[in-house]
Amino acid sequence: MRRSAILPALVGCGWLVLVAGQQGSPLQRGFDPTVLIVAGSNFDPEPLLPAGAHVFRGTGFDGQFFFYLAQDPLARKVATRSRLDNTQYRARRVLLPALSYAASGGGNRELLPWVIPLVNLLATLAATWALASWLRRRERSPWLALAYPTSFGIVSGVISDVADPLAASLLIIGLLAWSEDRTALALLALGLAGLARETYLLPALVICAIELWRFRARALIWLAIPITAGAWFAYVATIPAGGSLERDVTLPSIVPIRGAYDRIAALNDTVVPGVANWELLYILTILATAVFVIWHGAAVAWAGLAARDWPSRERLVLTAGAAAVVLIPFLSAALWRNPLSYGRYGAGAVGILLICVAARRRFAGVLVAGLVVLGLLNPYATVLPMRYGPVINGIDVGPAQP
Repeated sequence: MRRSAILPALVGCGWLVLVAGQQGSPLQRGFDPTVLIVAGSNFDPEPLLPAGAHVFRGTGFDGQFFFYLAQDPLARKVATRSRLDNTQYRARRVLLPALSYAASGGGNRELLPWVIPLVNLLATLAATWALASWLRRRERSPWLALAYPTSFGIVSGVISDVADPLAASLLIIGLLAWSEDRTALALLALGLAGLARETYLLPALVICAIELWRFRARALIWLAIPITAGAWFAYVATIPAGGSLERDVTLPSIVPIRGAYDRIAALNDTVVPGVANWELLYILTILATAVFVIWHGAAVAWAGLAARDWPSRERLVLTAGAAAVVLIPFLSAALWRNPLSYGRYGAGAVGILLICVAARRRFAGVLVAGLVVLGLLNPYATVLPMRYGPVINGIDVGPAQP
């Protein structure tokens, strides 16, 4: 039992099911999957929601856009596009809507509230199992992999029906496969991760560059990732643009950590009462994680270049992993205003830290422990969210239930 790889994965996903099921407790809607859509009234969602789905006041959250696209992944219908805050921006992340569309029998809106979180859960299960197996083969406890499904980036993605758990899990599977020279699996997983969330194209492109530099013509197969992504983005560019999401909301800041600094300065105004200390610790820990991973990834690459002898893929995986977190210090001020937005950029961070733990990188274990504790104690997705008042995904849902 102590060396089992599947048990940590099952325990972690069981925890996620429990947390997700309790999200609707303040509304007396425990284990109601429509709460996870977080549909906002501003987008006139009722025609695209299942019967009886809960609608929040105001703008809602990002999961609603994945839900609408899961009924029309190519965004061909005006009814779909009119309910997206930015059509081309949302349509780039096609994988979760496409998989959910197929699994629900063609976008059945009565099934989709169950299918979308199930896709994220299965992806998280697979990544946790892959991490546990990878750690076991390196004489590390597979139970360390439990850090991945309990991290805030994964939890917040599962409870809001967004693509980050799927994208991050594919990234981790792809990195682990590449480190062990399983090229076909690595290509598939990394290519799909970029279609789930475009920022995960960065580590895939780093690997592509490494492979082409080392093996030239033999590595041309890696060009399939940028070619596929480029073809999809070219199609997305033909979709009629529309929506109210401002472009600078998602553009990286030129000055690193500026947005994080502004957020820390404004913590006394947080929506969820009494969580300023938690958020301060989380911001500092996720920034430290990004710096730590980037530093070690760059050190591996520099050592190889200086010695004119490429390190093994198992060492270079840290360089590729660094590309997955390099944007965190540069996130815009708008993204730093909501932990459920900036936290998802670190969805794969714990998995990459576990790779550092296996490589015996100092301080990696401390960061993993910190992210696990903060993930378990986060005020947005706890097993008993009513402890923190009537807030779901940062949205005030009215008077607390008795």
